[in-house]
Amino acid sequence: MPQDPELPVRVFAVESEPANDALDDEPTSRDWLVTPPTVEQLDVAFEAFANEELQPKSLVCLSDLDRTRLDYLGEHWLTLPEEIRIAIVSATSDLAESNVELHFGRLLRFALTDPSPVVRQFSVLGLSAYEDADSVEVLLDHFQHDGSEDVRAEAAAALANWAELYDPSSTADVMLFRRIWDTLIKFAMSVAEPLHVRARAMESASVFQVDKRVQSLINEFYAEDETGLRLSSLVAMGNSGDTIWLPILLSELDSDDNELRRAAAEALGHIGDPVVIPDLRKATRDTDLEARHAVILALGNISGAAAHRILNELASAPLPEDEQVIQIALSLDEDGMMPDDDDTGDLPLY
Repeated sequence: MPQDPELPVRVFAVESEPANDALDDEPTSRDWLVTPPTVEQLDVAFEAFANEELQPKSLVCLSDLDRTRLDYLGEHWLTLPEEIRIAIVSATSDLAESNVELHFGRLLRFALTDPSPVVRQFSVLGLSAYEDADSVEVLLDHFQHDGSEDVRAEAAAALANWAELYDPSSTADVMLFRRIWDTLIKFAMSVAEPLHVRARAMESASVFQVDKRVQSLINEFYAEDETGLRLSSLVAMGNSGDTIWLPILLSELDSDDNELRRAAAEALGHIGDPVVIPDLRKATRDTDLEARHAVILALGNISGAAAHRILNELASAPLPEDEQVIQIALSLDEDGMMPDDDDTGDLPLY
């Protein structure tokens, strides 16, 4: 499976970052967000980008691009080094998450024409947050036709997000649902396609619906020797929500591979069957941090009285590195608990 692309180490120039403009802070004035940027401001922003200074006040010049500023990008975008273009696409996506006034959809679509596959991967990731049908069409196109296998795999994964937006009462949504499903399952089943593209397509298809073809694919990829492909099968098992996969997932909680244990725990949390709580309780002492955190969050997702008691026991004497995750799991558990939740009985912590 392809590795996720890494961002450049430096995204913001500390010495030039305005005190109130940091992405993680709320600016004292929001004028810099709502004033329509000019080409002149974009020109200044590009000078800053060239100096590796990606301040929010420069990044906002790329929001709601009009034709004039798009033309400017066409002339100047590729004058920036690849690592800066990657950082811009990633940073604008992060900025949009915390500022609903900003819309970088046109930038992301433009960046999907970038010759760098890594830039396009980050563009796909950013575009997956947009809920409009046009963005879905762009993702479908790149899933099927992009020249990079890694971009295609990323687009396949991004299409899964639309399943949560699906409105079965909308004729347009029903038609789009069918197109996405048909495309995903077609490529997932095609032996002519790269394995990791097929695997990501299988993962996303399992979010939409699971039939015998998806079940067969899950078994096929689980039988592969490559860890990445087996991970995809575990993800798809969890996405399916089907308890038929519980024996496999429980067996993987004892795997020698940290990633497989983590993926199995996440999948068990997604399926949400409380019968696995005793096994998850034992796994709360996993020596791998990520796997252990996945187990803790799975307990929160499953919820119920037994899960709540285990999480409270963990919270009473937590490892420092687990404390925040335990609190998150407890909040998930409290949201999902019902007053008369069934209990699995008093079980020893280990």
